[in-house]
Amino acid sequence: AAITPPGQSVVDTLRDAVGREKVVGVRPAHRELVRLPGPGRLLLASPSGTWVVKGSSRRRLGPYRMPFWSPRGKYVAAVRDFELYALDPEAKGHVRWSKGLKRRVASPRWSYEGFRIAYFADDTLRISTGDGEQNWGLGNADPSVAPAWQPRTHRVATAGLRGDVRLTDADRKRTLWRVGSGPDGVRALTWSGDGRLLLVLGRTSVRVLGADGRLVGSVPTKGPAVAAAFRPG
Repeated sequence: AAITPPGQSVVDTLRDAVGREKVVGVRPAHRELVRLPGPGRLLLASPSGTWVVKGSSRRRLGPYRMPFWSPRGKYVAAVRDFELYALDPEAKGHVRWSKGLKRRVASPRWSYEGFRIAYFADDTLRISTGDGEQNWGLGNADPSVAPAWQPRTHRVATAGLRGDVRLTDADRKRTLWRVGSGPDGVRALTWSGDGRLLLVLGRTSVRVLGADGRLVGSVPTKGPAVAAAFRPG
């Protein structure tokens, strides 16, 4: 590809498509996104901070981590050390509000309509209203597993510190059910689009629970499990 002209054109096309990530034998092969291959916006986290990409334009929102879109992409929730932020991506990352805590903040997740944000302060699960005016705790949870809102509800699934899975009503501050730890812990939690099934990804297995916490099925992955998702619909 680096020798023949037709090969060079293939390299150039590939380089434009994937953002000049890593193209062997071509210099400079910059690690940056040149343009998106379709419409819409892309939220990016990088060592230099959080970015929004649209078409060929890029906008840096600031030195934030763990960004997450609000419903319909109106705002972005992100963290920086001991503070939770709600940012306006259309106003160059203008801070709509922020909430400072004395513990490290991680993994913010908006509820389905944007009225709640679940996040971690160290190993405590906390809930904020979408406007940042109210804030409350829901007990300990594993901060390495992002909270997962059940669609169309204010119920949030989390992993306990001992690998159990629980569903909590965020408004009533009440645990609805708790399921014991699986054979290999919990790596991620994902709801199906209709909110009827909860996928529990372990280190070497996948379990599916019903909305009532009952086991629907499980399967070993025959190796380290990295990610899993439901097919849309």
